[in-house]
Amino acid sequence: MNAKNNRLIVIVLFGCFLGLFSTVCASTDLAPLYAEFQQAIETQNESLSLDVGDRLFSKLGMEYRTNAGFGALKSKLMASEFLSKQMIQQLQKATGMQMSIMTGNLLSKKVVADKKNGRRNDNISVAPAKSFYDTSTETFLKPIDISKLSDKDIKFLRDYYNIKLRKYNTDIAKAGQALTITNSNFKDTHHYVLVLPLLHFIEPQKVPLEVFPKWMKKTARLNEFSESCLMHYGLSYHAMIFAQRASELSGHKLYEYEYYKLAAEKCKKTSPNVAVDCLKRSIKLLKNKPKKQIAISYEIIQIWLDSGNYNLAASESKKMMSTFSKHPDSNKANWLYFYALSRANNTKAILKEIDGALENPRCKEYKPKMMYIKWWA
Repeated sequence: MNAKNNRLIVIVLFGCFLGLFSTVCASTDLAPLYAEFQQAIETQNESLSLDVGDRLFSKLGMEYRTNAGFGALKSKLMASEFLSKQMIQQLQKATGMQMSIMTGNLLSKKVVADKKNGRRNDNISVAPAKSFYDTSTETFLKPIDISKLSDKDIKFLRDYYNIKLRKYNTDIAKAGQALTITNSNFKDTHHYVLVLPLLHFIEPQKVPLEVFPKWMKKTARLNEFSESCLMHYGLSYHAMIFAQRASELSGHKLYEYEYYKLAAEKCKKTSPNVAVDCLKRSIKLLKNKPKKQIAISYEIIQIWLDSGNYNLAASESKKMMSTFSKHPDSNKANWLYFYALSRANNTKAILKEIDGALENPRCKEYKPKMMYIKWWA
């Protein structure tokens, strides 16, 4: 080996040594910050946790500046801050307008007219929480993979992530409470507080309670979160998780099947799609119980019929005919299939398939009704 190659090897080895040395030094420099951060968490010192966490996160940002997982996490935190500021500004603006109305400093023509007619103008416009959620879902869909980082850094980043979300949620909650004080008609603070957690923790992840301020980790608040997930966001899984946690705090156990059945009944008139989602989840929980599964499938068909979604009712009936083809309890689905098609005015599909169905022994009980549908078609 010539001298030139020897010098190249020495240079490479020296470079590797410097890289390793700098990494060790960086880790050593950060050790006091890790310890201080951990102590701040253990003593529940929120402001110190944020201060130390911000400094440590900034230093790790330099160390992991080429790591895609760290970059994705940083981007989501930046998006969270931006979104929280947007919501807070909306809520604060509405609060300011309400206070101006209350003190008589903002007398628009409408306000004056309302006062003359003896009406109060309490309906200050605020963008719905779900609109913030819907317009941001794509931004937050990209997964965060920090598995290649050290265990110590992974633990820190998870704790820091929760602390930052908790800070944003606390500020949003305060802005919402301020609006509630000035306008008793506003009762949607919990909707806004859920926006960031629901964006960050997508099913099957569970929203950790650490992202909420301590005073929100109560049974009543968790029940509000559950109701909001179900009725405002249409997220039945998260609704069930919050309901379970609320029950646990009350010393009770709530089973998934039990919750989904009750939730479907609650929202079937206003949100049939959410009710159907709940019932389908309950079917999955009833393994090896075809009789109960069929009974719930009929409930799904009825929800679609009652809500005027006749094509979906027909589709669900056909699926039921196929899934439970050998079970006698599913025979009615044959008749419901053609009934739903008739309500959808789909005569072409009826005339194409009904003759074959009329010859099916499973349809014997419902043959007169199906003959009428054929005549109508």
